[in-house]
Amino acid sequence: MKRLLELDIDDTLRKALNDWLEYKDKGEASRRVSDKVIEAVEHLRSKDPVIVQLCDRIVQDQDYLVKKIHLGSRRRRMGL
Repeated sequence: MKRLLELDIDDTLRKALNDWLEYKDKGEASRRVSDKVIEAVEHLRSKDPVIVQLCDRIVQDQDYLVKKIHLGSRRRRMGL
């Protein structure tokens, strides 16, 4: 993600990546911003092979974008 931000990418993808970096550890918010990253990557129109390769990797590893909430942690926070 950070490597992509160093490259010449469009504003939509840049915003999605910055939002993901900000919210990646915040449970449900990470799902929302992860969906925006995938949407931006899927609509990418770059011909730069480095950008294309990095975006392909994001799509391949998209299951790792969302912060997983363990049920035990959630129950402890709810006092159960």
